Amino acid sequence: MTHHSTLLVDKFLPVIETLTPYQGVPVVGEILIGGYQSELYRGLVKAVNGDEVTLDYIDYGDTSVLKINDCFSPPEEILTVSKSIANLKFGG
Repeated sequence: MTHHSTLLVDKFLPVIETLTPYQGVPVVGEILIGGYQSELYRGLVKAVNGDEVTLDYIDYGDTSVLKINDCFSPPEEILTVSKSIANLKFGG
């Protein structure tokens, strides 16, 4: 992990610990926090189908389908970080 990445993780750790479950119906283009391979990542909503959402993980390029109630609302601090600046992965 680079020094810059370590600083970002230190900055966002308190925010990560306060994640709240997503409430409502997501819309295409919205950013949520979702799980992928036992970790949490920022995901761009690509599709909504009933109680499921397709997330495109903007920091890594992977995609998965999750139950909406397994997603979290992203804190404002996480929304403002560009994917070109850092790959954000949160302990799940």
